[in-house]
Amino acid sequence: MANSAMNSTLPKFRSDLIVSQHRTHSGLFVVVKDPVGGQFFRFGEVEQFILGQLDGTRSLDEVRSLAESHFGAELSQETLTHFLGGLNRSGLLEGEKASRPRPAFVLGKFHGNALLTRLPLYDPTRIMNWLLPRTRLFFTRGFVMLSAAVICAGIVTLASDWNGFVQDLARLYQLSSLGPLIVVMLVMVSLHEFAHGMACRHFGGEVHEIGFMFVYFQPAFYCNVSDAWLFPERSKRLWVGFAGPYFELFLWALAVLVWRVTAGDAWINALAVIVMAVSGVKTLLNFNPLIKLDGYYLLSDFLDIPNLRKKSFRHIGDLVKRLVGWSEPPVSSASPHERRVYLIYGMVATVYSMTLLVFVALKTGGFLIDNGQPLALGMFGVLAGAKFRRRIRRLMGTGAAHTDDDIPGSSPPDDAPSSAGAAIPARVESKSAPIPARVEPKSAPIPARVEPKSAPIPARVESNGHGGAHRSSKGALSSTPRRRLLILGAAALLLVLLLGRMELRASGPVSVLPQENADIRAAVTGIVEEIYVDEGDRVRAGDPIARLSSVDLETNLHATEAQVRELHAIVQGLVNGPTNAEIQVARATLAKTEAAADYAATQLARDGQLFQLGAVPRTQLDDARAAVTKAEGERLEAQRRLNVLLVGTRPDEIEAARARLERLESQQSDLSQQYAKLKVVSPVAGIVATPSRDLKAMKRQLISTGGLIAKVYDYETVAAQIRVPEKSIGEVRAGQRVELRTRADPNTTFYGRVKSISVAADATPVTEAASPLPVTHSGGDKVFIVTSLIDNRSLFLRPGMTGQAKVLCGKRSVIDLLTRQLARTLNVEVWSWW
Repeated sequence: MANSAMNSTLPKFRSDLIVSQHRTHSGLFVVVKDPVGGQFFRFGEVEQFILGQLDGTRSLDEVRSLAESHFGAELSQETLTHFLGGLNRSGLLEGEKASRPRPAFVLGKFHGNALLTRLPLYDPTRIMNWLLPRTRLFFTRGFVMLSAAVICAGIVTLASDWNGFVQDLARLYQLSSLGPLIVVMLVMVSLHEFAHGMACRHFGGEVHEIGFMFVYFQPAFYCNVSDAWLFPERSKRLWVGFAGPYFELFLWALAVLVWRVTAGDAWINALAVIVMAVSGVKTLLNFNPLIKLDGYYLLSDFLDIPNLRKKSFRHIGDLVKRLVGWSEPPVSSASPHERRVYLIYGMVATVYSMTLLVFVALKTGGFLIDNGQPLALGMFGVLAGAKFRRRIRRLMGTGAAHTDDDIPGSSPPDDAPSSAGAAIPARVESKSAPIPARVEPKSAPIPARVEPKSAPIPARVESNGHGGAHRSSKGALSSTPRRRLLILGAAALLLVLLLGRMELRASGPVSVLPQENADIRAAVTGIVEEIYVDEGDRVRAGDPIARLSSVDLETNLHATEAQVRELHAIVQGLVNGPTNAEIQVARATLAKTEAAADYAATQLARDGQLFQLGAVPRTQLDDARAAVTKAEGERLEAQRRLNVLLVGTRPDEIEAARARLERLESQQSDLSQQYAKLKVVSPVAGIVATPSRDLKAMKRQLISTGGLIAKVYDYETVAAQIRVPEKSIGEVRAGQRVELRTRADPNTTFYGRVKSISVAADATPVTEAASPLPVTHSGGDKVFIVTSLIDNRSLFLRPGMTGQAKVLCGKRSVIDLLTRQLARTLNVEVWSWW
């Protein structure tokens, strides 16, 4: 009925619509904004000409005749009628449809679906109008140059003191930092979105919506800057998309400089660290062009291809359908350049999106299974299945028009090519994927192109989402040979799954350790006089490493040696016994002492008489008595010695002397061994691993007993310690082949055999364990240490190197390998639920 009404009246394009012309490498386009409903439409050159003729004074026949005359091609009445019907239903023509205001987003009301929900919060028009004259400085060439210099300074500053930032970042891992972290995040996000909006206002656009959104249950903010579609200059559209992350990057750089020049215990330093952490991570995510964030819109504007993601997915879907024979090749109006862009971006974005979805599904599903949450697992499975279904249907171009890029009640985003008119989604700059504004559904398709007059008019033209025309298809395979080829391919794949065999591998992080290492330490306390080796020198067992000196040790050794010689002579004399000469001497000594004793006795008698007469003092008498006592003692000693010589040496005296000699000889031997240890030698063959600067600094230094002098490692065979997860250890056996690659040389593979497997599992996080592996597992993860010996005669592998290793556990069927994880989950985790 609407078409009939248009045939009876003269159609007129609404005069209140805002029209902007864009010239791109694909041709001339116009973007039309409906100021009432806030919708945007994009038309090609042919449609633009037709719109220009709809002034309310020309009939359909006159419009069609003018179009055919201008372009030199035939335009059917039916095609033109369908096009005008679509314009009328979209409210672009004067009449009853255009007189009713079109509903837009209501502030404070949620819009969207379970995975994408949008909540408009307020209209920032008044505050942006107030800010616009006061923020002109930010849009000057001087500020851009200054901010770029600040950003470069921030990058250089952070790179030069990265370790310090990592240490300060650890302060955020505490509950007290949660509040400031949330506040800073909200402030930075608000400034980011306002930067988008202010850039749009600076270039003449309007901004009427700032709000809050949930993207896959993650909170985010957004700013609707759809008026950027009206800017003919691509540079302005790029600046609108670039303003948010650039301004946030500028604030990040300022935070870096503040952090660097302030004290670590100051509150402003802690605030700067939070800004650095929040803005740094968000900026990296925002510039990712594979998700619908700022980076995606910048790429789309740079290529002058609106809705690049949607068109690329449709293009990839068409290629897949053509490959399997589900449809005939579409007649696409996209240029060769656009098709190349669609192919490259579509393949990369498809792989990225599917990989991300699979990763999230596996991680979330595994978490729910491990924690025994079957109800939550079921709900998540429904959501994940719906999301996968949308992805596949969008890729293949089937099913409902709404995808995760749309919201209920809206039409599909602009997926028409250069020569087709279509609704353009609201441009939403946000922290996550945008949700298009509400756009009323289009009616029948508009013409993809005007056929030449000599060309026949197709009986039926169907829209494929690219704006091109498809030849009719019933969705079945186009030919019997192609069906047979597909069946053969499926059969071959099934045979590979059932009969094919592949290697089962158990992999994990690895750390290289020397098979044998020796810490060369000082056996005695001394001063280091000489160091005979340097770092990297190869030594054999017994080769000298260093020489020590000890004055006390040398003195004690020499004194003990002299005592040993003396006592040895005494023992020898006792064993040999007395000689005749010694006996004669002893007798002569006895006779002498007897004569001295007699003389002393005579002298004492004489002095006694004289004392009684008073002729001598008492002192002289006392001296005479002392002389008698002494002489008698010497006589008795001489008699005893003579008797000993006459009897011979007693055996117990010889034994006592020998015991004293043995004690001194043992002491001498111990001192000699300690003296020999002043020369430090290597106990094993290997390579000196102690740094040269440490060896040189050791000279003339006092080193105590047990002090480390050098390390010697045996590199020719190294031990590789592999941390194999518990779920993979069941198939690992001693003697299995091991392949190893290190981060130092990822292109070289080293080989070995499993030597041993740890008896007990290790549940300690690697960061807290003694292992040097730089991998962190959660506290509940259990790993087993698998040790392998690796031939290292090339001496490339060094102790402490890390990498990845895999144990080859034998051939398994392909289907077994693919279902192994599923079987483990069902047989253990899910089994425990019942």
